Amino acid sequence: MIRRPICWFTSAALLVGTMPAPGFAQPGMPPQNAPATVPGQNPAAQAPGYSAPQLDSILAPVALYPDVLLTQVLMAAAYPLQIVEAYRWVRQPANRNLRGDALARALVSRNWDPSVKSLVPFPALLAQLNGNLTWLQQLGYAAVNQQAEVLDAVQRLRQQAVAAGNLRTTEQCVVRTEERIIYIEPPTPSVVYLPSYNPTTVYGAWAYPAYPPVYLPPPPGYVFSPALGGVLAFGTAIAVGALLWDIGRPQWGQRNIYINRDRYNAINVRRPQYRGGEVWHPSQTATYPTGGGGWRNPPGPTGGPGRGRAFGGPGGGQGHGQDFRQQGGHGQQQKGGQRGGQGRGRGQDN
Repeated sequence: MIRRPICWFTSAALLVGTMPAPGFAQPGMPPQNAPATVPGQNPAAQAPGYSAPQLDSILAPVALYPDVLLTQVLMAAAYPLQIVEAYRWVRQPANRNLRGDALARALVSRNWDPSVKSLVPFPALLAQLNGNLTWLQQLGYAAVNQQAEVLDAVQRLRQQAVAAGNLRTTEQCVVRTEERIIYIEPPTPSVVYLPSYNPTTVYGAWAYPAYPPVYLPPPPGYVFSPALGGVLAFGTAIAVGALLWDIGRPQWGQRNIYINRDRYNAINVRRPQYRGGEVWHPSQTATYPTGGGGWRNPPGPTGGPGRGRAFGGPGGGQGHGQDFRQQGGHGQQQKGGQRGGQGRGRGQDN
């Protein structure tokens, strides 16, 4: 039984105004009047999808997260505006030092999806998600419409990292393989070390030159200690409370996301209780509603991340996507951050 590490990422913040306006169609995207999904139906049945190379590029920054954290990020990516609100909330002086049960109680009044609440103990992660909203929309779209393909992409990427010698058990994470499935877990269920890595390095030779892996560097102000020769780095240990952890996890064999309804509903206050099945499907009001309450391709610019840009949706095309290189992406060092998993940020712990 093999063991291996977990990984995570962070980045600088963007304002809500940087999020693409939902009213504008872009090249390579389905029309705004695309058919809405039927309530309770898997939206993947009606939505266009990303290709395998595109999914690998989009998933590259998060594929090495521990399984539970990965799942909670995929679920929360369906609610990008709530991510922005959570990022701003956690930066307020009155909330910045909340931990454990005190944090869970403070979140009761917030009308956010439980997956978003589950990320509040990880302020550096919220900073990265908030700072890369175009990519976050793509991730959420893929998670909602292509669960099976998303989980397949994660396993492909983990296998690449193992083959490159850059994914194995460390003091901060446990990596194990069972029946060709690679699991990544915290060494202790209640303590999570947040990994950071440069996908252009950790996965070795990249198979898709037209779609290089998206690199989202950590934001300034957070400390990451190098591991595995600097290919990976880990933030300060985060003690996760029972109420805000393990609300979902991958069902690798079934190629879907399992939702723990009891844990999910325990923090799902001020919102309708989740009464669906054990396979996660987001509420119809999440992220990109059409007039009928269904899902459509995320609005926004197009362009391949291989050119430092995020996708605007399946179909790609050359366009005016957000250039991540402006934030120190694709191997460029950001002030106070890390390059390729090496070095330290400034001052503040995760």
